[in-house]
Amino acid sequence: MSESEKLAQILDEILKEIKNLDNRLSNMESQFGLLKKDIESLDSSMGEIEDNISSINDTVSTIEVNISSMALDSLNDL
Repeated sequence: MSESEKLAQILDEILKEIKNLDNRLSNMESQFGLLKKDIESLDSSMGEIEDNISSINDTVSTIEVNISSMALDSLNDL
């Protein structure tokens, strides 16, 4: 095998490896895109959960005020 044939074979192998790495990079980019979408979805869900917790806290506070008011009314009736 001549020197130029050896070099051509080496260059061929390098090109194949570059293509392989490029495909792997493309796959990783796709996976990263999916992960990013999942994280954005989770972030949105967390925002909704935080809003619901805030609403529950408001409701609990209202119930506490009502219970306190009822207790005071009961004491005043004595």
